[in-house]
Amino acid sequence: MKILIDNNIIFSYSLFKKIGKVNLINSIDINAKNISGFDALIIKSSTNVNENLLKNSNIKFIGSATSGKDHVDVDWLKKNKINFDFAPGCNSVAVAEYVFSSMLYFAYRDKFSLLKKTVGIVGFGNIGKCLNKKLSAIGVKTILCDPILEEKNNIKLKSLNEIVQNSDIITLHVPLTYSGKYPTWHLINKKILLDLKDNCILINTSRGSVIDNNSLLNILKEGKPIRVVLDVWENEPLICSKLLSLIDIGTPHIAGHSLEGKIKGTISIFNSLCNFVGKKNKKYFISSFIDPYEIEYISMKGRIDQSKIYLLSLLSNNILYDDHELRKNFNKKNCFVNLRNSYRKRREWSSLFIKSNNILFSNLLNKIGFNSKFFKEK
Repeated sequence: MKILIDNNIIFSYSLFKKIGKVNLINSIDINAKNISGFDALIIKSSTNVNENLLKNSNIKFIGSATSGKDHVDVDWLKKNKINFDFAPGCNSVAVAEYVFSSMLYFAYRDKFSLLKKTVGIVGFGNIGKCLNKKLSAIGVKTILCDPILEEKNNIKLKSLNEIVQNSDIITLHVPLTYSGKYPTWHLINKKILLDLKDNCILINTSRGSVIDNNSLLNILKEGKPIRVVLDVWENEPLICSKLLSLIDIGTPHIAGHSLEGKIKGTISIFNSLCNFVGKKNKKYFISSFIDPYEIEYISMKGRIDQSKIYLLSLLSNNILYDDHELRKNFNKKNCFVNLRNSYRKRREWSSLFIKSNNILFSNLLNKIGFNSKFFKEK
C-alpha cells in the first residue's frame, strides 16, 4: 500500500510505515496530480477533499487527523466507495483548555470572579462536555444549547436566544453545517450579535463561518461593548486584518494544537487504516511518544485562588503569545499557514505535576485536568 501523508501530522511516518510505503507532502502541494498512484491519503483540515481532488485517483482510504470533517465531501466519498474516517474528540481537551484559559485571562485582566458569571456553551459534543466538566468543577454556572442533542436524547436544554439573554460568556463548539433543521453557518448573525449583553465575552474555536465575520466587524466598529476571542475565521487563511485589530485575542486556528491532541489524532487514523487493510497492531498511547523528562514539576502553596489557576495555565499555554505572533507577522506571506505549520510544542495541563499543601486546591486542580499531589509541610 502506498500512503501519502501531510508532513505536519506528527509521528505519522514512524507509525504508517508499519502498513505500507509512506511519502510525506506539504499540505499546499496536495492536489490531483500529486496524489496519483497512492492508495491512501492522510490529511489535516487545511486540505479540502472532494471530487475535483479525487476523481482521477486510485485513493481508497481518506483519513483526517482532525476532530472535524467539514473540509471533506463525505457524501461523494460514500457514493464512490472511498473509505473515510476522522478523529472526533482528539483535541477536545486542548480546545477546552484554550477556552478556559481565555476566560481566566479576562477574569485576571478585568478583575472579576468567574464564579459570578454565567457561561453559555453552544454545542455539547466532545469539546463542550469537556469544557463544562472543567468549569463545573470550580463552581462556574453553565447553561447549554444543543438542539440536535436535545431532540435525540429527549432532554431540555436552552435555546440560542436564552443563551444570548442570560450569558456573560458565550463559547461556540458546533460543527459547520449549511443545511438540515439546525444549520450553523452564520449561526451568530447580526441580530444575535446586537442582542449580546454589554461586556459579553464571545469565544469561537469551532469554525470561522459559524459567526458572520462582516457583521461582527461592523458592530465592533460601531462600538458594541463586547470582548471577542477568535481562533477561527471566515475565509481562512486569508483573514480580515481590520477584524483582528478590533478583537481582544486572535490566534491562527491552533486551539486544538496540543502535542497530546495531535498524537491522539495520528493514533486514531493509524488504527482506522489498520482496520481497513485488516492489519493487527499493538495499542499505542500518548506515553509511547512523549518522554517523561518533558513533564514539568511545580510546587504551589496556599489557598484556592482563581489567579493561581490562571498563572498555572500560562505554563502550559500562553494564548497571549499566540495572539502576539499573529499580529506581529500578519503582513508576512502565508502568515496564517506558516504559524500553524510551525506551531510550538504545546502541552496540555495534564503535563504539569503540581505539589500543593492545600488538599482542597490539590483536589480541584486534579478535577480540571492538572496532575496534583497534596503534601504536608513539616
